Amino acid sequence: SEDEGLSITLLEAMAHQIPVIVSDIDANMLFIKKNVVYSFKSKDIDDLESKMQYVLNNQEKNQEMIKRAYKYVKNNFSWDDIGNKINKVYLSTVEDEKLKSVETT
Repeated sequence: SEDEGLSITLLEAMAHQIPVIVSDIDANMLFIKKNVVYSFKSKDIDDLESKMQYVLNNQEKNQEMIKRAYKYVKNNFSWDDIGNKINKVYLSTVEDEKLKSVETT
């Protein structure tokens, strides 16, 4: 989907050490820039085919990509990490609300 945000399926594939090929839509650019996925031009079937052939024929390069992807996902998208980030947002919101209520009294 061109409108999809961060794909959990993408993260799961990377966490399971599977080579990933994504289209170059905005939602995937972070992973493309980090060089942890293969990419193809959106809506370009020939480019997708070319990338699929590359993945099938370059097992050594795949292992390098897989290692980078796994490390990136493990370090940035673990449930513990996500939970901690959400907790910080909640605590920050609570503190902001406390400050607002003190300022209005």
